[in-house]
Amino acid sequence: MSVRQFKLINGYGQEFDITSTDYLLSSPSGLGYDRTESYRQIGNSFVRVNKQPKQGSITGKLIFTPPNAYTKYYDFIQFINVEPLKLQYIPLSSIGTFYRDVTVSKIEKSELTKYASLECSITFTCFTPWYRPVTFSPNTFQKAGNLWPVAWPKQWGQGNTMAIELDSDSFLDSPCRLVIKGEKINGKNSGFTNPSWTHYVNGVRFETGAITCSADEGQSLIIDNTSYPYTMKIFDDKGNLVRDVYSASNFSTERFLSIQNGHNTIAISNEGANQLEIRAEVYLQYETV
Repeated sequence: MSVRQFKLINGYGQEFDITSTDYLLSSPSGLGYDRTESYRQIGNSFVRVNKQPKQGSITGKLIFTPPNAYTKYYDFIQFINVEPLKLQYIPLSSIGTFYRDVTVSKIEKSELTKYASLECSITFTCFTPWYRPVTFSPNTFQKAGNLWPVAWPKQWGQGNTMAIELDSDSFLDSPCRLVIKGEKINGKNSGFTNPSWTHYVNGVRFETGAITCSADEGQSLIIDNTSYPYTMKIFDDKGNLVRDVYSASNFSTERFLSIQNGHNTIAISNEGANQLEIRAEVYLQYETV
């Protein structure tokens, strides 16, 4: 019989299966969503004026099976203390694999049952909605998490402009990590100057951004709102931080990208002579899955 699957992933990248024969998350609740809404009365009717998600929590009973249930409990506590933690969820519907950033805010400890198992109530406090990471670049078209080949590169407007596309089935604003490099020349990424980008949703301009900066050969610019604090930084080809360029961004624009429901096109250009090599890593977010 198929069952939905849950795993925890800790800060070391280690995985802990909590739908196994040794550790079983039983009767989980809180997998849906809860939000606060406010309304204004107009005559005999009401209009919604605001809606905000509430911070989620997932509760259940974690069963440590024999033999050595107390040792398994100890191993689990050691594992969850290596934060940050992600909860991985694969539903029965086979629509994909989803994640949620969490912390174990409460776990109880009881006596062994007559079957020598340990049954502990557990609470996961959530920092994010459910999300599905997808990556797309100019040589692919991403539709609801599935890759479709398309003919790229494609010119948008004037100058050295590249574009990437994504169809999103999420109805939440979804964060994006945009990686910009210069095109490869003689096996190494070239530099670029003053990059800017325009984000279109269903063919309509939605948001823009620009940074007054230059990146040298081998360097990359990363604009990232997938985690807090949001950052704009330049790194060398070994992943070392070169400098923070947040203060050089155009504060009259939205700057960071927020992927919307529907067809998204991100057109990126620079004032240098070289083309760009670009990649976007998106966390498509969902209230419930």
